[in-house]
Amino acid sequence: MTHSVCKRCGAGFWESEKGAREEDLCDECEGKPASTRAARRSVEVFDIPSGLGGSHTVEIVRELQGGMVRLRVWYGRATATGWEPWKDWDGYRFDADRAELKKKRTMPLFK
Repeated sequence: MTHSVCKRCGAGFWESEKGAREEDLCDECEGKPASTRAARRSVEVFDIPSGLGGSHTVEIVRELQGGMVRLRVWYGRATATGWEPWKDWDGYRFDADRAELKKKRTMPLFK
């Protein structure tokens, strides 16, 4: 398996195909036309407890049933050329209850 970073959304993902290297898009972005998402200059984010004593900055990726949402962690910094991801957590996706989200705001992706 090879670890790659999606060129569109910045999410980390694992490629199971033998010989796969530096693939362009994650499963969520694969097969979808490039929209305004590729040219985003900011993102709507929330804070959610990390379970490690702090919080994660997250974006809602998809609405799920029963008040649940799929979230994408934004971990890095905005630069003059765009988002610089920090590999530890940036792009990690998980499901959580929408009620856990706090501090809604707009975060710039460019400095």
